[in-house]
Amino acid sequence: MEKKYIVDLMQEVQRQLELPVSKRDSAFLSIATLALKDRLEILEDVASELREKTQKLQADLYIDPLTLLYTRRGLEVHLSEIDRSNQKKYGLILADISRLKAINDNYGLDVGDFVIRSVGFGLRSKLKAEDFICRYGYSRSDEFLILTDNIDNRKEIKQRIKGIETKLFDKPYKVDMHVALGEYFPFFESFETAYSRVSAQLIKEKKKKN
Repeated sequence: MEKKYIVDLMQEVQRQLELPVSKRDSAFLSIATLALKDRLEILEDVASELREKTQKLQADLYIDPLTLLYTRRGLEVHLSEIDRSNQKKYGLILADISRLKAINDNYGLDVGDFVIRSVGFGLRSKLKAEDFICRYGYSRSDEFLILTDNIDNRKEIKQRIKGIETKLFDKPYKVDMHVALGEYFPFFESFETAYSRVSAQLIKEKKKKN
């Protein structure tokens, strides 16, 4: 209705302007000009609000709102920017939070979210700015993925991740991190192949602790 009103008003203004000056309805033109100005300002406010909401939705696709790390979609964008013709290896590290389900069950989902958020912040603070870090799973996911250009740095990264256990948590519940180290060689393999290989190692790490 609002759009039709504006269109009809503009058409009438145009019709008035096409008339000789002596036959124009000057009172109508003054009122119509003010009405159009008001409505255009309202529409601009609405458009600005829609732009902000759209930008937020787009950001949420690539940035996990809980940890402020990249999401799986953000990882896809990062991988698309890697030059697969360059024979370079990347360090691929997977880490997940042990006992997260028990924490959720015994202390509530808010506490579980606190643990996930704290681990995410810990990873970002302990790793280098150039290391790519993402929360790899979906809602309530306890798995994190790190890609590093410095493949020789993987063991150091593992030690930093393990340090999160003792540094961040002085709580009635225990938090352990499982960590698996691997490689990703884009020139020879797909990311899915590399991920499957390291994911299998992560499962073995979990079984060792259990």
